[in-house]
Amino acid sequence: MRPIRYDQRITFVKQGEGGYYDPEKGEYVEGEPIRETVPCHLSPVSVDRVNQMFGSIEQNITVARLQRQYDKAYDRVEIGEKPYSVQRHINHRRRSVLYLEGA
Repeated sequence: MRPIRYDQRITFVKQGEGGYYDPEKGEYVEGEPIRETVPCHLSPVSVDRVNQMFGSIEQNITVARLQRQYDKAYDRVEIGEKPYSVQRHINHRRRSVLYLEGA
């Protein structure tokens, strides 16, 4: 078995605090998002495995394996500039595994 290369990057995005109402614009202004990029290994999940795990073959699932556990709060995940929704986040002893669906 060959070792996993963590040569790709995943960005965890937390919506920034400090949003406020701007009376000049007449709308609520969000705070700046907080981003943290970490190394990962990305791989697609086969259609058979997606059907077994999620009960639907319509989903396009990608697995992101992280070198260490990721326990910080986040609102969404991005790979490149593309947003992904987290279907499952599993923390093993030393690592985290995320099952992501492209948005």
